[in-house]
Amino acid sequence: MRKFLELVRWEHRAIWRRPFPAALFFLTPVFFCLLFGAVYQENTVRHIPMAVYDQDQSLMSRKLIQIYCDSDRFDVRYYVHTQEEMLALLHDGKIQFAMGIPCDFSRQIELNRNTEVVFLINSANNIFANSALTSMQENNRTFSVGIAQKMMEGLGMLPSAAMDAAYPVHIGIRILNNPTTGYTSFMLPGIVLNGLQIALLLTVTPILAALCRHSFYGPEYSSFMILLGKGIPYWFLGLLSYALSLGGLAWLWAVPVRADLWKLLLLGAVFIFAVICVLYLFSALCPDETFAVQLPLLYIMPGLLFSGLSWPTLSMQGFARWYSGIMPITYAAESMRDLLLAGYAPTLWQDIHTLLEGGILAGCMACGIFSLRRSGSLTGKIKKWRSKEHDAVPNYKT
Repeated sequence: MRKFLELVRWEHRAIWRRPFPAALFFLTPVFFCLLFGAVYQENTVRHIPMAVYDQDQSLMSRKLIQIYCDSDRFDVRYYVHTQEEMLALLHDGKIQFAMGIPCDFSRQIELNRNTEVVFLINSANNIFANSALTSMQENNRTFSVGIAQKMMEGLGMLPSAAMDAAYPVHIGIRILNNPTTGYTSFMLPGIVLNGLQIALLLTVTPILAALCRHSFYGPEYSSFMILLGKGIPYWFLGLLSYALSLGGLAWLWAVPVRADLWKLLLLGAVFIFAVICVLYLFSALCPDETFAVQLPLLYIMPGLLFSGLSWPTLSMQGFARWYSGIMPITYAAESMRDLLLAGYAPTLWQDIHTLLEGGILAGCMACGIFSLRRSGSLTGKIKKWRSKEHDAVPNYKT
């Protein structure tokens, strides 16, 4: 027990003696929280630049245009006079959305006939397209219901009765957990977790690779003791950084924290344990410290894409589904977001169980490989020391 506590104390001192590893733990997740929080500060996409091609130039068409001018989702920047000019603006990237009103727009409405308004959307960036489509449908529905109500009133109906006749089915919408459909609450928790595992990657992975090349500890220190003693300081600092990042999410970017804090801390603690064990496995397999840092990058860097944070795992198939299943962040990101936004996570305990199982399995494999490599290194050093000792003994027989 005394030797184990010495290991923990030595590694803790080593972290703080070199400010770079300690700074990584505290600054990387917090930096990700600040940096990406500033990106998603607007929460939703607003002021999409658009152009209007109004061939009708009537009171009716101007009312439709006014609805888009009043919407915070759109910013009417150009009024064009030809279709070619509208397409040129889209091609040059000056606008992302365009509306074309036909020349007989108001006449067709007065004759109770269907009329068609053309919308052009640049979907090279789907964020613009999805936001524009949602808001466009709302604006057009508002305009159509208003026109129908005016027609009913023209037939002698009272305004309330005309509204009921024009819009007989009233749809009630209640968006749960993320009512503003904002990107800050949707993406930022997972990005913080990704920053945390990158900090662990840069600091934990060189450890076993270095110990395999240079045996700093003798046979009296078991491989399990070395792994556990060196991992505890990194686990503790990672959990501290995770808690600090939770505070940044809540206080800086107003991400709601609806679940009990102990559940979030438990999930973070198990996630950090699993990541350290997986990184130990990479470190034990790699021949040197440089390769030990480079190889896990191929594994961890796509984690944000495969974690189900932006694209749900339910929609993944084949290799993508398998690759997602072997990454610790897959079992932490969605549950963390559910705990923050909804106050509960349906798969919380299942995810914690999976992280524990995966971490223990990776840790046992890392310990076994490290023991084999370490025993070979120790054997070689003992033989070398014995040969030197033998050469130092004088040969009295001669």
